[in-house]
Amino acid sequence: MTPRKVHVTSSATLARGVAKAADQLDTKLSERGQDIPRRKNLQPLLPQEAPTAIEVMPWEILHRLGRATVLSGQGASRGLAEHWGCLKYCQALCGHENGRGAMALSAEALRPVHHHKTVQSEELGIGFALAAATRILALRWPDHTFTVIDADIALQAGWALGGRDLVSREDVKLRPDYFIEARPPRGPSKITVLECKGTHSDAGYARKQLAKASSQVDAVHLAGRGALPSLAIAAELRAKTGITLHVLDPDGDGTLDVQDDSRAEPLNSPVEELNIVPHFTVPVEDEEGRTHSHKISGFRITPEHNAWFRNVLARTTAAGLMAFCGDREHAAPFLTKRQGARRFTEYVFAGTGSVLDVTNEISGMQFVGTDQVFRLGGVRLEAFSGLAEPLFERLKNGDVASYRQQAHDIFAAWTEGRGNANQGWDGPVDVDPDGSVMALRQLPQWR
Repeated sequence: MTPRKVHVTSSATLARGVAKAADQLDTKLSERGQDIPRRKNLQPLLPQEAPTAIEVMPWEILHRLGRATVLSGQGASRGLAEHWGCLKYCQALCGHENGRGAMALSAEALRPVHHHKTVQSEELGIGFALAAATRILALRWPDHTFTVIDADIALQAGWALGGRDLVSREDVKLRPDYFIEARPPRGPSKITVLECKGTHSDAGYARKQLAKASSQVDAVHLAGRGALPSLAIAAELRAKTGITLHVLDPDGDGTLDVQDDSRAEPLNSPVEELNIVPHFTVPVEDEEGRTHSHKISGFRITPEHNAWFRNVLARTTAAGLMAFCGDREHAAPFLTKRQGARRFTEYVFAGTGSVLDVTNEISGMQFVGTDQVFRLGGVRLEAFSGLAEPLFERLKNGDVASYRQQAHDIFAAWTEGRGNANQGWDGPVDVDPDGSVMALRQLPQWR
């Protein structure tokens, strides 16, 4: 199958439409006595960073979704449902009937059970938003590797988002979906906040979703420097011309440069679980020029917590990679109790968990991981998810610092064949420079 186009729109017209929708939302909230902060300066992407379309393969979307949600704790079947939740969309994407190379939802995907439509749009929205966000940021920082971290899991290390430690549900209600860490071969990383939306409705509803997103991306601040840079992306899944992504680049005042410590110990040691109050005050001036303190709900990272937050992101990434390749045992030590470390050490019933017991060589690289065999109609398929063996060994030994130092070097030559590097594997493959792979292939049929 050839890559399919997904349309991308990011314009001043879109920004004005979202700002209008945000004003209408603010009016309704004001009538209820609610005041929710939001990012006011909603900008389109810069012309040099604004593709009119991106080309993707369906299995890249599955890979992005699987990696992003593997730590989320969703799914009644525990490990299996969490790990392979993306596979239910194997038949959801196809070429558009206009024959112009656009991607669209298949006939099967356009007929979901009513109460599943919201889940479908949300999850496919995540996959498409991550594919677009990493391409946009690659134009901004062309020599970087991009890692996606579940914001809920990362923030849990410092702020209680639920349970008995929760101070106020209203203070944590609005938060972004993901952090994207952009890592250069050497030097400090840069952190971007991402909010993903998806809808089966039209562009008008996508603008309303982006209006809400303008509050969610405003929730993470740096002390004294404002909100982190962000992207807000809404996937319109039933567009007549195919799938369309609506993208805004809200102005962020704070840039969190995450510098890897030259010593391995900070990254290789468990992070301290904090219980930071999820609100803070900022000075504001009234109409008469007097300064008052104004309370803002959200998550503020102070200078003394910068290195701690760096470690949280690095170790959460490591946990996600180990969980993705089926190694729940070695994923747990990278997480704090509130992040869900216990869930990865609990007993899992036979047949419902992922098991690290498979090795495959793909285009000369050994990958270790887990697999799942399932049926689509009368066709038996095998899905394999894994991690490059040299990187797996580093994380298995708890060496996050070495993993981060070596990932660029190991995959320098590998990324050129990304998505088509399937020698030794008879089927589609998607490999990410973070070391993870997702591969699908048809198995021989029973006679």
